[in-house]
Amino acid sequence: MCGTRVVVLLIRVAERELRELLGCRRYLLAFAVQTLLLLALLPAFSSLLSEGGATVPVPALRGFIPVGVVDMSGDAELLLSQLSSREELSLRFYSAVPEEELRRGKIAGYLLVPPAYRESSGGGSVVLVLGNSLKAGMLQKAVEDSVTALRSELRGRAGAYPQIEVVRKFRREVVVQVEDRRYSSFFLGYLIPLVLFFPLFMTGGAVVDATTGEKLRRTLEPLLASPLSRGEIVAGKFLALWGFTGMQCTIWLGLVMLMDIPVAEPGSVLLVLLAAAASLTASGMLLGMLAKSVKEANLALMLLYIPAFIGVLYTLTAGFFTGFSPSVLPAAAVAQAVSGGTEAWKAVLPQLGIAALSLVTCRWVLGREEVLSGSRPSAVQLLREVALGGAEAGAGVKLGLLLAPFSFTTAMLLELLAAFTMLHLLPRTVALPLLVLLSALAEEMLKLLPVALFLRWRRASAGSVLACALSSAAGFSAIETALAIAGAALLGGSFSTVAAGRFLTLSMHLLATSVAALGLMRGGCLRPALISAAVLLHSAFNIMLLGAVLWV
Repeated sequence: MCGTRVVVLLIRVAERELRELLGCRRYLLAFAVQTLLLLALLPAFSSLLSEGGATVPVPALRGFIPVGVVDMSGDAELLLSQLSSREELSLRFYSAVPEEELRRGKIAGYLLVPPAYRESSGGGSVVLVLGNSLKAGMLQKAVEDSVTALRSELRGRAGAYPQIEVVRKFRREVVVQVEDRRYSSFFLGYLIPLVLFFPLFMTGGAVVDATTGEKLRRTLEPLLASPLSRGEIVAGKFLALWGFTGMQCTIWLGLVMLMDIPVAEPGSVLLVLLAAAASLTASGMLLGMLAKSVKEANLALMLLYIPAFIGVLYTLTAGFFTGFSPSVLPAAAVAQAVSGGTEAWKAVLPQLGIAALSLVTCRWVLGREEVLSGSRPSAVQLLREVALGGAEAGAGVKLGLLLAPFSFTTAMLLELLAAFTMLHLLPRTVALPLLVLLSALAEEMLKLLPVALFLRWRRASAGSVLACALSSAAGFSAIETALAIAGAALLGGSFSTVAAGRFLTLSMHLLATSVAALGLMRGGCLRPALISAAVLLHSAFNIMLLGAVLWV
């Protein structure tokens, strides 16, 4: 009976929120206009890109387009002269087919002149192999123009004129044939997934109204006075907002399919979109609960939505033009599901985890009286509550992990600023050693931040302080490892090498931070001595790592 009562109350809260949403003409009008734009634009883009071609202006830069040349004939002087005369091309000659350079993006493509090609007897055919970059289309046009000029030069001679055969090597075929219709792979692999994400960013006003708006209008108080718990109120609001966004996603996906645009796995597409919508909605609700005013809430949601939308654009761009498309990212999973073949759960589980964490935090925030009265606790106050709450060792670990992202981001910004300044103002022989030392100093000081706060707020044992230091170092190293793995996947590096390097780095972080934390606890002359030892250990490791990279 208790479970049934909770479900009924949740449905009532969700029904209340949906009634307000559907009763707002502004939201309904915006949704109708967006849907009409979708119906008008998608067929137009489908027709425009049906041949897979798009002209991009070539920047007037000398050597802007690197192209490999493999001359197997020895009789292609006129063709090479025509290519060399084009300022935008940078010719790079190879004795063998440069497939590895093409795969790494060092060249936009390569021109293969076979042994049968003979300008002295009228020409022949050459092969142009194009890569995945935007410069590939520019290269094709430049080579075709050069061949056209060469034909004019050879006019009047006996034999055939040079012909060109173009081989496109995009991640997908440039033109996709589905039954009797043709679609650009850019249209299916980039534009359609991007359009399907639009509804996720169109409900910010509803999120603000359901959280900050209700606080300011005092309409949240009747709900708090009802038999509903804080968690049930948060769950009811979330279900309404998530359901509203999910309805829009479902309608948009249905319209795409009604326009006969092929979607290979619509179920997987919708599943990933709903998971991403849950993550964004829950995160937006948390920001709305913490905001003091509607203006502040709108600004906070803008700071959430803009990076998320840029992430979608970057993921789709990287996936289409480079093939780097990890299905753990929602945009990559949707793009793969539209074209066929994805493991949707890889993208769904992390998004649901973010949503659950945001909702739990939102419930905790709603239970604080100062939040309901229009104010909110400061970040320092919240961190202090974490440090003082629960078991001593557990509180230290939580504090270290919570501050690890802040420590890492701040350290990276300081290191980038120092590198930019020193490499421009000082000789490299002076700048590099100083940069290594300052980098180690910045990282060690920032990793010690949770330890310093823990010691200030709580009289803790040496074991608890050490646990806080180790969790801070482990969190810092975990973020470095995630970025290293992403870089290896993007650049084609060896994961075994990355794993070995990250293990050594983790060991160094744990050892150096433990030594520095011991100095922070001891005080007196030992404090600067042990912290300096930790910085020197970190610096020595950085020098060793830099030497290994340069040696390889």
